[in-house]
Amino acid sequence: MPHLDLDVTGLIQKFHDGGCPDRKDLIRFFQEAMNFNRAAKVMLAQVCDECAKNNLPPVHAMGCSMMYGMVLGVLIERDRIERERRLNN
Repeated sequence: MPHLDLDVTGLIQKFHDGGCPDRKDLIRFFQEAMNFNRAAKVMLAQVCDECAKNNLPPVHAMGCSMMYGMVLGVLIERDRIERERRLNN
């Protein structure tokens, strides 16, 4: 499995620096990340399962997936900050 930099903060900086100049590059990055990340596949399956169980229309399914993604992003960022603090102490 190749090493991928999945640091969202780094990706945002890369985008601002012109490293991912358009939407296709960002989508490609996340597709590659999904291919090598079992946890991401599990989360996507959970979102799809939740949407199917509740018979959500597409717009509500997108909202559900965005909520999962935002919560996961906050948890990942909190974990990154805690690890960074531990390393600096």
